[in-house]
Amino acid sequence: MRISTNQIYGKGVLAMERNQSQLVKLQNQISSGRRLQSPADDPAAAAQALGVTQARQVAAQYAQNQGDASNRLSLVETQLTSLTDLLQSVRERVVQAGNTILADSDRQAIAADLEARFDEMLGIANSRDAQGEYLFSGYQGGKEPFARSAGTTPGSTSVTYSGDDGQRLLQVTSSQQMATNVTGSDLFMNIRASDGSTSVSAFQTLQKTIDLLRAPLAAGGAVAFSGQLQGQLGNLDQVLGKVSSVTATLGAHLQELDALSANSEALGIQYQQTLSDLEDLDYAKAIADFTMQQVSLEAAQKSFVAISDLSLFKYI
Repeated sequence: MRISTNQIYGKGVLAMERNQSQLVKLQNQISSGRRLQSPADDPAAAAQALGVTQARQVAAQYAQNQGDASNRLSLVETQLTSLTDLLQSVRERVVQAGNTILADSDRQAIAADLEARFDEMLGIANSRDAQGEYLFSGYQGGKEPFARSAGTTPGSTSVTYSGDDGQRLLQVTSSQQMATNVTGSDLFMNIRASDGSTSVSAFQTLQKTIDLLRAPLAAGGAVAFSGQLQGQLGNLDQVLGKVSSVTATLGAHLQELDALSANSEALGIQYQQTLSDLEDLDYAKAIADFTMQQVSLEAAQKSFVAISDLSLFKYI
C-alpha cells in the first residue's frame, strides 16, 4: 500500500494537534482545579453534578429559612421574657395591695405603679423587628396592632386589637412550614378568665386592678375589696399561664430549628463533598498525565520531522 506525501503530512499534523489539544485540556484542568471543564468531559458525572448542585441550592434556601425563622422567634422570645418579668412584678404588687392595713393613699400609689407597667406592656405588645414590622400583628406587619382609648370609667383606658390572626409561615424543610410569629389576639386578648366563664384580656385585667386600687375603700368594704382583688389576681395568673404556654411552645420550635439547622449544615457538607468527588481534579494524576502527554507530543513532533525527511524528492 502506497502512502502519499500529503497523507504522511496530514496524519502527522493530526497526531500533533490531538496531543496539543489534550495538553491544553490538562493545563486548563490544572490551572482551575476542576476535572470537568464542560459536560462533554464526562456526561454522566456532569449530569450527576448538576443534580447535586440543584439539591444543594434548595437545601441552602431551607437553611436560610431556618435561620430567619430562628432569628424572628428569638426576638419574640425576648419580648415574651420581658412580658413575663413585667407580669410577675405586677403580681407581686397586687399581692402587696391585698394587705388591708394599707391606706387608700398606699393603694393609689400601687395603682400609679401599675399604670406605668400598663404602658410598658402596651409597648411590648406594639414592639417591632429590625425591619420595622410589628411582631404581634399577624399578617399586618405594617399596622400597629394595639390602640389605646378612653375607658368607661374616669381615668381608665381600654385597648383594642386591630391586627389579625394570620401566621407568618416559612418553609423550613421540603415537607414542613413553621410559624414565625405569635398573634396579639392569642397572647394578649383571648385569655380564659379564672372562673372559666368568659375570656379576658391582659390589658382589661390590669386596668380593672388599677381601677379597684384607685377607688377609696368604703367602711366595711374590706371583704368585698379582697374578693374582687383575688378575682383579678386569678385573672392575672391566667394571663401569666398563657404567656408561659406560648413561651414553651416557642422554645420547642427554637429547639427544633436548632436540630434542623445542624442537619442542614451536615447535608451541605455532604453535598460539597459529593461535588468535589465529581468535579475536582486529582492533581497527582493530572500532572502525571500532563507529563506523559508532553512526551507523546515531543515524540509525535520528532517522528513527523523524521518521516518528512524520507521524501524521495530529497534525492532527485
